[in-house]
Amino acid sequence: MTTTRSAAALAAVACLAVLTGCASHAAAPGAGATRSPSASTPAPTLAPASTPATTAAGGQASAPRCHTSQLSLAFTGFNEASGGQRGITLILTNHSGTTCHLYGYPGLAFFDGLSMTTHLTWVKDSHATVVLRPGGSAQALLTWRANTATGPAPFNPNLVHVTPPDERAYLWTGWPGGPVLNGEIAAWPLRAAPPGPFPAGTGTVSGPFNGMCMTLAADGTTVVARHCGPGIGSQQWTGYSDGTLRIHGRCLDIAGPGVGAKAKVAACTGAASQKWEIGQVSANDFGPITNAGTGTVLSYPRGSIADGSPLAMGLGNGDQSTPWHVSFHHYLTGG
Repeated sequence: MTTTRSAAALAAVACLAVLTGCASHAAAPGAGATRSPSASTPAPTLAPASTPATTAAGGQASAPRCHTSQLSLAFTGFNEASGGQRGITLILTNHSGTTCHLYGYPGLAFFDGLSMTTHLTWVKDSHATVVLRPGGSAQALLTWRANTATGPAPFNPNLVHVTPPDERAYLWTGWPGGPVLNGEIAAWPLRAAPPGPFPAGTGTVSGPFNGMCMTLAADGTTVVARHCGPGIGSQQWTGYSDGTLRIHGRCLDIAGPGVGAKAKVAACTGAASQKWEIGQVSANDFGPITNAGTGTVLSYPRGSIADGSPLAMGLGNGDQSTPWHVSFHHYLTGG
């Protein structure tokens, strides 16, 4: 277990007293947590948070505690401030079919192939029991500093393990926050998150070798390949926690179920054809983009990458499928 250090370097965001705690796979503090090593659990697929979370009096709830196996993990709202201050919101979503509750703080530990020394501080703030119906989410703010006086901090984790309150098993995912100065990070108590899917990042979807970007055509429906350019609004896509890729409030979709079906943008309905899985080839920062409803992959029609070519669905072929680089997706580095 690592020794916890003061969060003075992180306290610029709020003048609050702090509760210090160890960043490890021990139980995160809740309504009577104990600390002991945990077993690993796989990171489950994020379910859409379509049902609101509610709050109850501190430490009181009629529903049982949420266990790690009932939850999925995501991050949203990354922001940067002057002086190297960084912040991001951690989201825990109940993907099970039963109501449960969370109370307290998340535990957190960084990894980069091997365990990295992590100094986690729990910020002393008001607590509330968060009752999560199926699909509901809880959120906690994380803050840290990214820079030293001479440049980016050398502590640059690849993975993060998050332990729900009073649990020993953890969830894991890629760490999207970049460098963390001295491994020092602060966490706020979990609170109810707003209902509905949340944005996980905005940027371009581009071919890694040809300079072409997925672009919404002038008709507002057709999706084409065009040369990438800085600040082009029709090339700015936002990934959401429900697996959708959105632009101008509408969802990337396909015109039919088979190979050759054209990509299009349509009103978001929650259909499986509007859910996308961003893949990765080995430790590269690119991979196929697969439609969850059909298993086909986003591709160029008949291999054409001419400017203005409509994008269409191709046959999935593993690592040999058409590659895409999603600028806001966190790719694992293989460290």
